[in-house]
Parts: sequence; structure tokens; C-alpha cells
Amino acid sequence: MQLKHINFATSDVAGLGAFFERHFAFKRVLERGSGAFMLMSNDEEFVLTLMKTKKQDPAVYPETFHIGFYLGDPAAVQAKHDEL
Repeated sequence: MQLKHINFATSDVAGLGAFFERHFAFKRVLERGSGAFMLMSNDEEFVLTLMKTKKQDPAVYPETFHIGFYLGDPAAVQAKHDEL
């Protein structure tokens, strides 16, 4: 089994989508609801969905929340860190 999809809730769907496009090579596949929903994918066919937060959603993610990406070597990790 492989994890192939994750959803992020955000107050700025377009802004977060632009971040994943610029820094992680995701491409927009579908947008709906005037900035309320975006479906994105990358070359590994990983699906990322972004949804506008609802009024009842918590204001922030837990402090320890994070995601990880694998890169080929420590220099590539440092280069991405510097870019971000």
C-alpha cells in the first residue's frame, strides 16, 4: 500500500497552491468554488487537495504537524531548504 493523497485545509487555497507549484512541482488539475477547492498532482501521481477552511475548523494546525519529502542527497536537501 502507498499513500497517494493528502488534503490540507487553508484560508488561502490559491496561495498555498502557488507555493506547491513553485517549490514542489505540483500542477493544478482542477479548481472549484471560487477559491474553495484545488486538486493538484505531481509527476509521481501523488494527489494533493487544498480546501478552504470552514468557520468551525481550528485556526492553526498542531505545532508538531509536518510533511516530508525525500531528496537524493544531503546537498539537495540543503538546496531546497535554502530555496524555501
